[in-house]
Amino acid sequence: MTTPSPELRALRPALPAGQTTHLTLLIRVHPAPVPIHAAWRPPLNLALVIDRSGSMGGHPLHMARQAAGAAVRQMGLNDQVSVVAFDDEVRVVVPSQPVTDPAGIIRAMDTIEAGGMTNLHGGWLEGATQVAAHLDPQALNRVVLLSACAR
Repeated sequence: MTTPSPELRALRPALPAGQTTHLTLLIRVHPAPVPIHAAWRPPLNLALVIDRSGSMGGHPLHMARQAAGAAVRQMGLNDQVSVVAFDDEVRVVVPSQPVTDPAGIIRAMDTIEAGGMTNLHGGWLEGATQVAAHLDPQALNRVVLLSACAR
């Protein structure tokens, strides 16, 4: 366990020799650093639902995969993740599973390519089904839909 560290700083650079004087100090107390792994959060039960319809081709799909990968890299062994991709068809890319191999999950997401029309409801519904399969009242049970807006 680490402890707070005090810092003392005189507000005057020097004192007269041989005289009694008052010295004003600035005292700062720096809190002990909290290791990132010690920060508690409830486990995640997350479905990442990625739109791969034709309008997502190129940069939008690349950014959606990047965002999903960043989320997976932040997850831990107590977390559950699934990846669903949809266009006019819905495909479970990664079935709901503990995050024991983040790199493997990200590699699977990198296989998602743009395709046909948009079945948003079907994609969201499959994501919700994946989360419901491991529903945990103590966890953050969420479906995150990654898509782009048409301009």
